[in-house]
Parts: sequence; structure tokens; C-alpha cells
Amino acid sequence: MIDNAFKYVDKIYFDIGRNNFRSRRAVEKLGANFCDFASEGMVVYKLDKLSFLKSKKPILS
Repeated sequence: MIDNAFKYVDKIYFDIGRNNFRSRRAVEKLGANFCDFASEGMVVYKLDKLSFLKSKKPILS
């Protein structure tokens, strides 16, 4: 799904609950970086195309 989004945009922003550490860690594994505090209780992560491509692991057959 993210591969498809990057056909049209260069950055993707994720709004995640401040205490949702599982999702925060998941987007960090994709290469996203903490960007800003959003509305109360939310944080924003930014994923750019280059960071995402660097984080992708090759698929072993």
C-alpha cells in the first residue's frame, strides 16, 4: 500500500496516539521519523520515499 502511495506523493504523514507505542515502533521500522506533536494526545511521524526505500529488506526466496 505504501509503495502505491509513493507513486503519487513524496512524503506520507502518520497521526498516531501518543501512547500507542506499538504503532509508533511499527512506522519507525518503515523508516518514518518523529515530526511533531499534533492535537492533544497525538504525534506525527513523517515517512519520505528515500527513507522507506532504505528501510526495505530484500525478500529472500
